Amino acid sequence: MRRIHELPKIVVDQIAAGEVIERPASVVKELVENSIDAGSGKISVYIEEGGRKSIIVSDNGSGIYPDDVGLAFRRHATSKIQSVDDLLLTRTLGFRGEALSSISSVSHVRLRSRTRDLETGVEYSVSPGQEGILTDWTGSPGTTIEVRDLFHNLPVRLKFLKSASTEQSQIQETITLLALGHPEVQFHLSVNGRTSLALSTRDDRRLRLLDLYPGLEEKDLSRAVLEGEGIRVEALVLTPEKNRKDRKYQNVFLNRRWIRHPGLLQAISQGAAGRVHKDVHPGAWIWIEMVPDKVDVNVHPTKREVRFLETDRLFSLVRRVVSEGLDSFLNGSRTDPENTFGDALPERRVSSGIFPDMVMESLSDRSSFRSEHPSGGERGQSRESSAERVPGAPDPRRPFLGTSTPSARKKRVAHHPEFQSLPELLKSFPPPPFSFQQEDLEDLEIRILTQTYGTFILAFLGQELVIIDQHTAHERIRYDSFRKGLAQGKMSMLPYLFPQTVRMTAREVENLEERVDELAHLGFDVDIQGPESVRVSGIPALLEGEDSASLLQELSESSQGFEFPLVRSDRIDETLMTLSCHTSIRANHSLGKEDLGRIVRMLLRTEYPFSCPHGRPTILSLSPNVLEKWFHRT
Repeated sequence: MRRIHELPKIVVDQIAAGEVIERPASVVKELVENSIDAGSGKISVYIEEGGRKSIIVSDNGSGIYPDDVGLAFRRHATSKIQSVDDLLLTRTLGFRGEALSSISSVSHVRLRSRTRDLETGVEYSVSPGQEGILTDWTGSPGTTIEVRDLFHNLPVRLKFLKSASTEQSQIQETITLLALGHPEVQFHLSVNGRTSLALSTRDDRRLRLLDLYPGLEEKDLSRAVLEGEGIRVEALVLTPEKNRKDRKYQNVFLNRRWIRHPGLLQAISQGAAGRVHKDVHPGAWIWIEMVPDKVDVNVHPTKREVRFLETDRLFSLVRRVVSEGLDSFLNGSRTDPENTFGDALPERRVSSGIFPDMVMESLSDRSSFRSEHPSGGERGQSRESSAERVPGAPDPRRPFLGTSTPSARKKRVAHHPEFQSLPELLKSFPPPPFSFQQEDLEDLEIRILTQTYGTFILAFLGQELVIIDQHTAHERIRYDSFRKGLAQGKMSMLPYLFPQTVRMTAREVENLEERVDELAHLGFDVDIQGPESVRVSGIPALLEGEDSASLLQELSESSQGFEFPLVRSDRIDETLMTLSCHTSIRANHSLGKEDLGRIVRMLLRTEYPFSCPHGRPTILSLSPNVLEKWFHRT
């Protein structure tokens, strides 16, 4: 049986280096963070062969005293903390004292440094498993560290590195994130002798962001700030027109350090729900400033993963700041880019929703829309054609196009490859705004053509042909009416003469119990009777006629999606989204032209008519340009 023994220092260092130094970009991150902590105003990075051959980081910071150089390469030796209390209060990017020790265990390192109060500095060279060599050096104040032959003594790790161009891209992304957190620092990146990135000093995060993303302009960004009780959240939110399908334009910084936190990325997405299309990620750069004792940054050696004490409150602030930033675009009141960062945007205005005379209209009946007897000349009213269905046009009652049999239709489609890609083509169509502006929607002439497949409304809005999803459209209408009713104090309770007992699973009751507070605020009278039963004594008056058991089941299921608790206001909003979805007209529900017209008119009067509260699109525009592209006329 093998006996327990202490590992040699070189083995310990290489094991630890595996956590800190994953690739060349990790080396750059650790060294640049040290330069920033040293008060550097200018940092230059030089790499060769993607960092495998050489990485040089040079700064004009405070430098290192000669007597401290050898100590700096020992594990857990640092100038940034002294005690456990300091660990809880640190604001520096580094504090673990592992970077130089880890780097020198997997590469050849040469350090040159001089402090401003000494005329002579020091040069220190060290290789894995060897003692360092210390000599005098007479250079400029600051520190320069050269790392050569990374992972030369770890061939397995070397094999896992990507191509030089890929590693170079990772290094540039690392510097980009550090530069976004520290716009007051000048950065320079040279790749194989050529300048790849040159950033001058900026006193405005917006300007630094525009330096790093040349495809963006000032008008594409809106600034929003929320703060209080030791937390400040600032956001630069991107116009919905330039959102992407990846998260390239989503970054979160905590006390100027880039962090990875799935919960806060979810907060960004929820803040944009109903304002951007569901198949894209909203662009938002978030800077969080908070007192150090409210967060634990000592979770992982890379310090990119953190834990918060007030996750629910921070989630709410991030969500709200993203919503306000997007609202400034949608409402045409984008924040002046010249404003200082301390100026907070006004609170997001409550949706005007449906016109007052429509708020209570048919809200308890998903299938019925009473007649308004519109006259053709009034604003926003339907001028529907009285003509019958055009001969040869698709019959909305039939599940297939035209009159051909399914087999014949399938055969024709198989011989026309472009029709096979129709779903992907529809996804590629440009999202709203269309050729008209949102403020002009109520002036548009509405011509209802037909309902197809019992689900979609085919209509003209002005001169533009559109397809509208009746479920998501009605969901938006219901959500806006609920919000308006809540803001006006109209979410009164409709008491049951005889309370109902609803049977549910133990898990469903547990999920529902977490939402009793906001349910009461919305007009529900719900009591948990036992591990598998709930008593319902009343529901909101706006939901008169709805099945209480079905409503509670839907609310319980939606609760399972929370990664962590939400604050009360956000939970109420989640509840409104769930209720609006549950009580809306479903697919395969046939409606007459008059009812279809009412849905369209009510949709256009909502605050965000182009998507439902969850972000699914409501309207597909088939403009002349799109149709000409489809038929290869352009």
